This record gives sequence, C-alpha cells and structure tokens, in this order.
Amino acid sequence: VPLSVLRPPRLIGRDAEWAALQRAWDEHEPALVLGEAGMGKTRLLSDFARSRAQAAIVPARPGDERVVYALIARLLRLIAAERLAVLDAGIRNELARLLPELGEAAPIRSDAERARFFNAVAAALQAQQPRVAGVIVDDLHFADDASVELIQYLEGTGCQRWVFAGRPAELGAAARALTDAVRDRGQLIDLRPLDEAQIARLVESLALPDIDAAAMAPLLARHTGGNPLFVLESLKGWLTQGGQATDARLPAVRHVGALIERRIGRLSSAAVRLARCAAVAGQDFSAELAARVLSVQPLDLADAWGELEAAQVFRDGAFAHDLIADAARASVPAAIARELHGQIARLLADRDAAPARLAEHWLAAGRHRQALDALMRAAAEAHHQALRLAEAAQLYEGAVAVAEQLGDREAAFDALHALLETLIALDRDRVDEALIDRLDAQAATPRRQAQALSLRGHVLLHRGRYAQAIPVSQRAADLARAAGDEELAAASLSDAAAAASQVGDADRAVRLLRPLLPWALEHASDDTRINLLGHLGLSLDNIDHQAEAQSVHQRAIEAATHARRFDEAVSAAGNLAISLLDVGRPRAALDAIAQARRLGAAYDELHGHSFSLNLFEGVAAMMLRRYRTALATLEIALADVAHNALAAAALSVHRACLWLHLGQTARAQRELGMIDSQAAVPAWLDARRQQMLGRCAWALERRADAARHWDAAASSAPMNERTVLAAMIALDRALVQPAAVSVAEIQAVLAKAERLGHFGSMLAARVRLAGLACQHGDIDTAQRVCAELAQTPDDIEPNDLYGGERWLASARVLHAAGRRDEVARGLAAAAATIRRIARDEVPPEFRDSYLDRNPVNRELLALASRLA
Repeated sequence: VPLSVLRPPRLIGRDAEWAALQRAWDEHEPALVLGEAGMGKTRLLSDFARSRAQAAIVPARPGDERVVYALIARLLRLIAAERLAVLDAGIRNELARLLPELGEAAPIRSDAERARFFNAVAAALQAQQPRVAGVIVDDLHFADDASVELIQYLEGTGCQRWVFAGRPAELGAAARALTDAVRDRGQLIDLRPLDEAQIARLVESLALPDIDAAAMAPLLARHTGGNPLFVLESLKGWLTQGGQATDARLPAVRHVGALIERRIGRLSSAAVRLARCAAVAGQDFSAELAARVLSVQPLDLADAWGELEAAQVFRDGAFAHDLIADAARASVPAAIARELHGQIARLLADRDAAPARLAEHWLAAGRHRQALDALMRAAAEAHHQALRLAEAAQLYEGAVAVAEQLGDREAAFDALHALLETLIALDRDRVDEALIDRLDAQAATPRRQAQALSLRGHVLLHRGRYAQAIPVSQRAADLARAAGDEELAAASLSDAAAAASQVGDADRAVRLLRPLLPWALEHASDDTRINLLGHLGLSLDNIDHQAEAQSVHQRAIEAATHARRFDEAVSAAGNLAISLLDVGRPRAALDAIAQARRLGAAYDELHGHSFSLNLFEGVAAMMLRRYRTALATLEIALADVAHNALAAAALSVHRACLWLHLGQTARAQRELGMIDSQAAVPAWLDARRQQMLGRCAWALERRADAARHWDAAASSAPMNERTVLAAMIALDRALVQPAAVSVAEIQAVLAKAERLGHFGSMLAARVRLAGLACQHGDIDTAQRVCAELAQTPDDIEPNDLYGGERWLASARVLHAAGRRDEVARGLAAAAATIRRIARDEVPPEFRDSYLDRNPVNRELLALASRLA
C-alpha cells in the first residue's frame, strides 16, 4: 500500500472547520470538534497543533473512564520535571495527588480542598505560558468525568486556549455539560462526511497511479458514506486485492473492522503479536510491558514496532485510531486474551498501577478474587482520596456484583456497606430499602448485623422518619456494644439523639449523648467525636443548658480544627454564636462569627455557611444597635435564600424586628407579609411571626390587634425547648394584660431565666418589670429592680428588646421617685447616645424615623428636652 494512502499528505475537505478553529484560537474562545468515528477529528487537531508551536495535545484513551483524573494526570505529565520543580511548594503538594514523585499527598476531604487542588492544576498550567498557550484534548468521549469537570473549571479561568474533540453520541455526563458550555460561548464544529467532490480531491491527493479520482469518487461515496477513515481503508483493501475500481471489488463499509483486521494480518508475525499485545493492554501498553509479556528484550521489538508505525497502525506509541485497536483486539482468541490480561495484571500490580485498571484486567482474565480486591481499592481511592463519589459508587457496585458471584458474604457485606455510605453522601434518594435488605442478608456476624442496623437508622434519620430512626439506632448501639464496638455504638447513639431532637425530645438526646462524652474525647475517631459533640451541643441548647452547650461547641471547634475538618469547625462556631445570642451576649457571638469567618476564609470553607453567618451577625449587630451593619449583613443574607422558603421566612422576622427598631413600621409589615401564612412553617417560626405582627400593631397603637397576635404567638411557641422565644412573647403579652397577671408572668419569666442562666432574658424581664411596677405605683419595687439592672454586666444585652427601653424604664422610675438630678443626668446621657447612634450607626435615609417614629426614642428625647 503506498505511503500516501497510509498517511494522506494533505487535509482535504476541512477548510471551513480549520477556519473556525483558527478563529476560536485567535479570539481565545473554546472550540469543540464533534464527529463520529473516522471523521478525521484527530487528523484535524494534530495538523492544527503542528501549526501552533505553543499548543499541547493530550488524548483521552479507552479505559480512562475508570480512573479518576486519568486525563489530567496525562496532561500534567506533559510538563517537564524541571518546570514542576520550580513551582511553589504548596502547588507541588497538591499536584502530588496525581504525580507521586512530587511527594506524599493528602486525600481530598472537602469541596474546599478540591478547589485548592483545581487551583494548583490551573497554576501549574499557567506557569507554562508562553510555552504552552493552549491545550488540545482529543477523544473526549473516553475521558473520565473527574478530569472533564476539572478541565471545565480550567477553561473558565481563561489562562489557556482550549480545543476539544469527541464523538457526540458517546460523551459522558460531564463531557455533555462541557459541550453545552462551549456551545454557549465558543465554537462548536461538526465534522460532516466528505461529499463526492471532496472525496475526489482526497483520492487525487494520494497520487495513485492509474486511478481516475473523479470516476472512483461516486463509488467510494456510496460505499463509505463519505467517512474519511472508511474511504482510506476501502482504498487500502482494494489496492491489496489488485482489482479494478468497480462496486463489486470495493469492500462494504459495515465490514471495515474486518478489513482493518485483514490488513493487520498481512503484517509480519512479530508485528501482529505486538499489535495484539497492545490491543489487550489498552492504555497500559508500553514497550517495557510488551517486552515482558512477549518474553523478549525491548530491542527485539524495534522492527515490529517500526513496521506497525509504517503501516499507520501505531502512532506515537499507541494505535493510530481506536477502530484499529478494536480490530486488533477482535483478532485475539478469547482464551488467549484472558491469559494475556492475567499476565498484564500481574505486571501492572508490580508497578503499583491504578487499581481501577488492574480490576479491568483481572476481570477480563476471569480472576474474580483479585478483581474484587482491586475494585475495592479503586473505589476507596475515588471516595476518600479524590472525593469522587459517583465514580466510587460505580466501582463499589462492581465489587458487590463480583463478591456475590463469588458467594463471599463477608466481602459482599463490605462492598455493600461501602456502597451505601457512598450513596448517602452522594445522593440519598438512591438508597432504598431493597439495598439495605441486601446488606442485612449478608450480615453474618453480630457486629455486621449492628453495622447494617446502624446504617438503616442513619438512612431513616436523614429521610425525616425520626420516630422510626430512634429505636433502630438504639438497637444498633446495643448490638454494637455487645460485639465490643464502642465506636459504632457511639455513632448509632448520635443518630438516635439527632432523631430525638427532631421530634422535640432533646432531653432524651442529652441523656443518650452526655455519658459518651468522656469516652468520645479520649478514644473516638475524628468523625464520631465531631458528630457527637455537634449533636450534644445543639441538644443542650435545645433544653436551655446554654452554658454547658457553649463548652461543648468550643470543644467541637477544637476537634474539627485539629482534624482539619474546617467545614465542621465553621458549623460549630456558628452553633456557638447562636447559643451566645440566646443568653444575650451578642459581642461574644460576634467573636464566634469572626472565628468562623477566619477558619472559612483560610481554608475556603465558607460555602454553605454564608447565609447563617450573615443572619447571626445581623441579629447580633441589631442587639448592639449597630444598624448599618445589621442592614448590610441581613441584605447579603437575603441574596442566599432565593430558593429556600423556610430560611427566607426566618430572615423576614429578623428584618421586621430591625425595621421596628428603626421606626419603619410599614416596612416591617411588608416584610412579614412576604411570609406565606398558609405555608408549612415550624411552630416557633409561626410564633415569631405573630409576635412581630403584634409589635407592629403596638407601634401603631392598635392594642387589641397586638393582644390577638401575641395570644396566637403564645399558643404556638415551644414551651419545653429553646424557651427564650416563649419568654419574650410572655414579656410582650404583659403589656396588654391586667396588672396582677402581668407582674406574675414577668416574675415567672425572670425566675426561670435566673435558673437557666439566660442573662439576656433576665435583663429584658427586669426592664419590663421596672416599667410595669412604676406604671402601677409600686415605686419601691421599681427602684429595687432598677438597682438590679444597674448590676448587669456590660457584655449583656436584653434579648429581643430595643435596648433603649432600659434607659426609658430607668428614667420613669427615677422621675416617679423624685430623683430629679439623676433623671436629668440619665436622660441627657440617653439622648446623647441615641443621637450618636443615629449619626454613626443608622443610614441617613432612616435617621428621622429612628429618632421620631421609634416610640421609645421619641419619648426619651421629649423627656430629655423638657428636663434640660
């Protein structure tokens, strides 16, 4: 066969596609070349790459889809070792995940750590500029999803030009997403079949003697459909037969695979053996592997290798086209292929190859026990090293099938358990009863039965079936303890406690978890310790044991930080902030929020926490009368709740309270009107909404409406858990009740707050009690309560009350007691503070309403003016 047919001298029929590539390259736009097998994608890209000295071309290969980041590793291998050596140490540490020669690599345990890995790859590629100004990715349809997702991120950074090529019908999910992105902002290039004129030009370019290109073109078009590879293979087959250019002598396109196989079969026996070895080895093929499998010295392969390259079977150490690889593979008898796969697997195992690749060879060799081990290792790497849960689940599913085929219950249990844990983290909707039943069926020992039951309880918890989860998880803990597994027992009890908290039985949750704390701090794994501390802290808050809860939250922060679980550390710091707000300590809450932000910013772990941190900061700032900050942070929080109706409703009640502080009653009403009264909201949130509606009515001097809303709030407020809200509603109701009832309710709130250590509620109750006693002529009680108010530590603010009420109550009491000098001094100080807040802490557009329409401020300023 003439050399021109093996490698046509010119690219024919792709002028428009070349121009599109050129345009995308010049304009720094991504380009995606799509075409079925044989349409000339690789030829187009390789020619284009040669025309661009600064372009790197990297192909995906069959089998890549099983190995996480296989394509990215191949891309990084294009970077010279000396260039890698001068990269920043932090970047090299991240790249070591794929390039072991760079050192030990830590696993990817969170989205933030994955982001740092992505950024390191981007930095490594950027450091290659201007030597590498663009990357060309061929055979995208073979690429693993992890690599494609990373490439889509890299393409979005704009550091390099990117060109991709693949078969549209064979693209995976990640590659289809990349295709959509390129379609939106780049060049999408479809390779169409050659028409007769283009086929004639192709045949003419081959300069074949005694060939009439114009006459042959219609025949080739009919037989090949214009597919360039099929055209060339048909010509090669026809030329080797030495016949005339007639329909009868052209091989039909559906037999092109057999045609390639016959062409390979005409090569020397050494070349055929080498081609078959390469076909079976797939992407693991190398000269070293071939020499060992074929039991020859590497030098003995030179002639056969050269023959395959001359025949365009090989190119750059691999098959020139995967259709050629398919044909070579089909020529290997099944029994021989199995033996070859076994040999290759043993050699790869000695070279510490990727376990996913080993598994493929062991499976093809019929060595299921070895395949099972490789599948489990590959899945564990995908899950715990790379945080690629979808790939891990697929590998675990393969391991389950192999273990069940072997009849190995122990291995089947391990694989199923790992699969379920992966699916819980990936997509809980894929975890069904049937899968857990299969796990139960494979549980042959008491410990495994406990593991299965614990997992069932965990799934019930996260599906919201709390009442069912509690006994299941407790039974799992009992079985685990009987089997001597304290770690599993603790994890199960943590789930039982979480479920108990969800059904309003936080007391039970604390009873379950508190006894475990000493053991957990000393012996538990990081995951169990952090989980248990988190659940215990929240449960203690729920039963109003905030002082103990705050200690537990602090331990959770320390445990999570020590374990480098910074996402959990941020969450624990947020929980600490809520607990501090509950007891009227907004300054300390702001410190906890600042700690959360520092941890999150340092380790890129703020994603998912921004709403809660902004909400807590806004509430703390409001308690401290820092209204500019409160408005800004709550406005930022608003941007995070577009698709979360419950979070939006919680934010609205806090914003309504803020508007009332600023004297903006109409805005508060509009804010509350945005909450759908028919929506299914928790009882505490409905109570809070009714409370704020009552305060709006009170500000508008509609006493009866205020009483109605506050009665509704009291009927909805939780009375046994997180009782701060119920206490604040009781203080509001006292404003509209008969004197004796009001005093009794306030005193009950005060007594309970003192017992629980709720300093903010104590302060709020004393403010209201002093004012009420003064209003009803009990000046001695009013003065005693004011004296107690004066002893309140400076870091305490009244829960859920405007702080100015404290100044107003004191002024009224002092005035009623005839202590005019003290009244004048106190009012002057209060008026100065209010004006300073208006000047420094209130946006200009709300200053007038803050001074004149906030009823407390209006009265204080009027009194101060009269007594000046």
